Amino acid sequence: MKKILGLLTALLMMFALSACGGDSAKGSVKVGEKASTKLTEKNFFEVLSKTQSDAGSAFMTMNMSAMGQDMTIEASVEMGKTLEEIAMDMTMGMGEEKFQIIMLDGFMYMNMGKMSDNKYIKIDSSDPESPIAGDFEEMAEQMDPASQLKRIEEATVSLKSLGDGGKVDGVSTTKWEVTVDPSKLDVEEAEAAALPETLTYLMWVGEDNLPRKQSFEAMGTTTEILYTKWGQDFKIKAPSADQVTEDVDGLM
Repeated sequence: MKKILGLLTALLMMFALSACGGDSAKGSVKVGEKASTKLTEKNFFEVLSKTQSDAGSAFMTMNMSAMGQDMTIEASVEMGKTLEEIAMDMTMGMGEEKFQIIMLDGFMYMNMGKMSDNKYIKIDSSDPESPIAGDFEEMAEQMDPASQLKRIEEATVSLKSLGDGGKVDGVSTTKWEVTVDPSKLDVEEAEAAALPETLTYLMWVGEDNLPRKQSFEAMGTTTEILYTKWGQDFKIKAPSADQVTEDVDGLM
């Protein structure tokens, strides 16, 4: 189950993080303006990766619904070429429970509410003595932009434009359908059996070639992601010292 969740996370985040390894200059994309490059089936992944790298940052709102429960995830993401350069401030809410994860300078800060006494657990991804640093490293590997984008491209069985997608966040969009074969992704045989034969995503891409919306249904879960605030500086900061604890026993 852990790897299935990791796979779904990687697929959900593929467009938000697919540009982290790029060489383009951040901030050079003209957000909200019509791009000079026409998006096609042949250049789809390459163009989306470049425009996101150019933008450098985005705000995502993810709404998920499964078995009568709703979950909302909001995340400010500042992209980078390495794990140390990536910054993210993510809040997850399910019912009355709320959790927050901050990634900054190669560290992860997790506020798990009552489970962490409302403090942030500090995790050093490079610390071999940390009992959960391995999970942090595994998550980073699952979300590695270069490898994930390559896997998804290789697993894509159908990619087509569905025409005018209307306006999303005030920007005219084109609606795309992306269908992938999960068996071509890095999933163990027993876990792959729980996934459908194909996963189909609907993507709304702005005239600036930046993703604006994504939705799909899989394994009884309905998911919608909105992308806004492309190119903004979120000034993500680490929690103050008095808010941090390194005691992870309660999460083991």
